[in-house]
Amino acid sequence: MAAYIGVQAMAPRLNNGPIKYTTSTFPFSVVNKPNFSKVRILNIKPVYQQGMHLGEDNYHIEVSASGYTTQRLWVKHSRGSRPVLIALSKKGVANVH
Repeated sequence: MAAYIGVQAMAPRLNNGPIKYTTSTFPFSVVNKPNFSKVRILNIKPVYQQGMHLGEDNYHIEVSASGYTTQRLWVKHSRGSRPVLIALSKKGVANVH
């Protein structure tokens, strides 16, 4: 019998359920105004859903609505990230802060 140094022996599974593989994902949310605007994440395939779980990464966000100026920005997402706040301005109206 060969000895494996530095490798932990596999303990027998006590439950009969499937093995669950977990990744580090965190809820991702965009708070958008107007609230009827469309949110898309341009650099991934899944369709955006409020609170969807995404891995730690940079995401290219687009928020658009008819009659408003579309905004695109890159957002760094990680554990503890807060919701992204995006307020669109009406077309032809200056956005003053």
